[in-house]
Amino acid sequence: REAIADVLWDPAAGRWRDILLPEGASDPTAEAAGDVGAAVAGMVAAAANDADAAAAAADAYIRVFADEGYTSGVHASDWVPLWCGAVDPSSFQAAAAVTSLRQSGLVLPGGIST
Repeated sequence: REAIADVLWDPAAGRWRDILLPEGASDPTAEAAGDVGAAVAGMVAAAANDADAAAAAADAYIRVFADEGYTSGVHASDWVPLWCGAVDPSSFQAAAAVTSLRQSGLVLPGGIST
C-alpha cells in the first residue's frame, strides 16, 4: 500500500497513475539505466546489511522513477488500486479517487469505458 501511495498516487489528479520509466530501467546493468541501476544496486546491497540503508536506497529509487513523470491521458487502470484494496475505503485518498473517477468521463451507463 505504501509504495503504491508513494509512487503512483497523483494528488493533483486524485488518482493513481502509471509512471514513465527511464530507458533501460528494466535492465539495471544497462548503461542507459544510469541512476536507476545505481539505485537498484544500492537497494540490493543495503537490504542485505541494514534496514535503514535499504529504506534510504528504496526512497532514492522511488525518486528516480517519480522524476520521470506520469503517463499522459486518463485510463481506467488509474483506479485499479481502489478495487484491489490498495487503499483504505474510508480514507481521504479513496474519496478523492471516487470523485475523480466520476469526473473522468469514463463512467458510462453500461459501466466503465476501457
